[in-house]
Amino acid sequence: MKSSYLLLLLLFGSVSAKAQVTRELKKIDSLVVPVSIIRQFYKLAPTSKKVSWTFEHTTQVAGPDYDFYRSEFRQDDNPGGTTFVGDGKLLDFQVYARLDTLPPIVQKTIRGRLKKVKRQYPNAVMDICVMGNVDENPDTHQEKLNVMYSVEFFESVEGRLALKRLHKFAIDNMDNKGRIIKESKGHVVDFR
Repeated sequence: MKSSYLLLLLLFGSVSAKAQVTRELKKIDSLVVPVSIIRQFYKLAPTSKKVSWTFEHTTQVAGPDYDFYRSEFRQDDNPGGTTFVGDGKLLDFQVYARLDTLPPIVQKTIRGRLKKVKRQYPNAVMDICVMGNVDENPDTHQEKLNVMYSVEFFESVEGRLALKRLHKFAIDNMDNKGRIIKESKGHVVDFR
């Protein structure tokens, strides 16, 4: 009995060792970031300010190591971030945006939703997040940038900073053509 328990313990120990991942994070100066990444970053966020960079080295026991360069920045007074793989490929980005900076068809969809929200919550405000990631077609090896939008609506409570998150109106995913792909069906969450 003890030998089978010991064998089982060794087996689980070896399985969990294969799944272990070690991450090393450190803040770095932009001068250390590869030039190809810096160029791509400024194409995505040309007016960014207060850019800070982090380098992450990920070691996997059973698999390849990965290097990531992550940025955090402010653009037009909105927070944002990007992640690049060590070889310079964009992995993803996220930035908060104003409605008037979005494509017209996306603006139209969001304005329609905002109109519904304002009927029930006249003091409602919204956060719009622009997200993107890069997919590679396995057949052609061509990369495609996928841009998505998410919108959250809030209502201030009695003029204070406390907010109600209006989940039931949120748009979780909307494409560049204004088509809603996923939306929340949740409730109103009161943060008072």
